Amino acid sequence: MEFWRPEVEALPPEKLRAHQEKLLLEYVKYAYEHSPYYRRQFDERGLRPEDIKNLDDFFEKVPMISKLEIIENEREKPPFGEFLAVPPDKVVRIFISPGPIFYPLTKDELENAVEMCAACFYTCGVRAGDVVDVAFAYNWVPAGTVFDDACRRIGAAVIPAGTGFTDMHIQVMRAASVTAFVGTPSFLMQIGKRAQELGLKPKQDLRLRVGVFTGEAVPDSLKRELNALFGLAPMEIYAAAEVGIMARECPAAASGKVRGLHIYEDIVLELIDPKTGEHVPPGEPGEVVATFLQRRSMPLLRYRTGDLAAGLEEGVCECGRSSSRLLKIVGRVSDVVKVRGMFVVPSQVESVLRRHPELGRFQMVIERPATLDELTIVVESKDRSEELRKTLESELKEVIKLRASVEFVDKLYEDAKLVVDKREFE
Repeated sequence: MEFWRPEVEALPPEKLRAHQEKLLLEYVKYAYEHSPYYRRQFDERGLRPEDIKNLDDFFEKVPMISKLEIIENEREKPPFGEFLAVPPDKVVRIFISPGPIFYPLTKDELENAVEMCAACFYTCGVRAGDVVDVAFAYNWVPAGTVFDDACRRIGAAVIPAGTGFTDMHIQVMRAASVTAFVGTPSFLMQIGKRAQELGLKPKQDLRLRVGVFTGEAVPDSLKRELNALFGLAPMEIYAAAEVGIMARECPAAASGKVRGLHIYEDIVLELIDPKTGEHVPPGEPGEVVATFLQRRSMPLLRYRTGDLAAGLEEGVCECGRSSSRLLKIVGRVSDVVKVRGMFVVPSQVESVLRRHPELGRFQMVIERPATLDELTIVVESKDRSEELRKTLESELKEVIKLRASVEFVDKLYEDAKLVVDKREFE
């Protein structure tokens, strides 16, 4: 058995719960004493840190927070709203995600983020001596930079490839004997199909042995396709910019011996009924709510991810890890959707369309006709000119950081949904 953090990964379940509870009580006290947002939230409810004596108290008494609430709070008091809980001169890195949301990190937090990712990548099979193609963006968001640092901490060599430039990825993978890929599964599938078009056989001509995927749904069928195409072990991690990597797949899960992704030991994770906010019974689907116990500059207690998971499974795994396992993410429970690994907030789209008073209501349609997500903005307009279409597509790309197609219609149905997600999640 191989662990990155044996002191916590292999703890008996009751000791792991005690470890989390101790960290949690300290974290709640820290949030109250240092975060203006949480001091206000607690005071308005007549709640004090000492009222939280265990995990059950935490779940019952502490309010949840959503991405949209963070966006609104930061918009009112830019850049960090009421969330900054450290002196400004302690902030060494600021990441920005769609919304926009500004995430400050101190030196110690950046260190913790790298350690978290290293532990999770190690669980997935990345090792010293690997050559890793990191195919996530290195600008604005944390993924590329932090994943890069984490792989190098393990002892791997990293190629900071980023997104796009499919042919370049193939060329470098061959020349540098790349053995591990960190990116979205749809992009690796695109790389594989392009390699075949160029007359290559990915399983023979490339040397990938492990793929670590996040940023979008990873259906079992796509895992099988990637395994057949490249001969690699397809490993999944579940992450969000607000709380980092929440769960990761182990070799036992990848081989089908157990189900689910091990929850990271410094994460308190819940599944709730998105309508009532109550915890769902064991094994039933619910919205993922997470609290990362190491975040200091911007504490977030009970963050609602908007992701719907199939359930939680408990019990010590064959791999030796004792943390509960999060079953497959099966969709979204809010209008904030993830497209090609990036969150798209409807208000961002609206901000672009409002620049053109001749436009009416709009609808976001997400599909996956092949291996990549496609976003179409359907908008009411009398002007159907190609010039307007190109202008909107250019402005949308600037704001949401993704390519989106624009489709004009005379009128949307009165009860048309704002977001229509046509993707199928297994």
